[in-house]
Amino acid sequence: MADAYDVRTNTAFAGTYRFRSGAHYNRLFATFLDGMADGGLIMCHPGKVDAELECLDALTDLREREYAFFQAEAFSRLLDVHRVALTRISSPDEAVAS
Repeated sequence: MADAYDVRTNTAFAGTYRFRSGAHYNRLFATFLDGMADGGLIMCHPGKVDAELECLDALTDLREREYAFFQAEAFSRLLDVHRVALTRISSPDEAVAS
């Protein structure tokens, strides 16, 4: 259906893991990149945690770890090693009017 309406979609998907406190996100992210097809999408949910979010979300520690990983030089190096470039799926100029 997406093709019929010329809607761009991702070719592959990764990013799910057992959301346990002992998860090593930097190692996990490397496995997400392994074998990722061009046009693939990796789900993530980084964030800075405050008291309100702690009341709503049990995954706050993991969100902070993901956020720290994306801010670190290790993330950039990992992208370089895997020859991955981050891109937008679409830009505001490409938005489709309804």
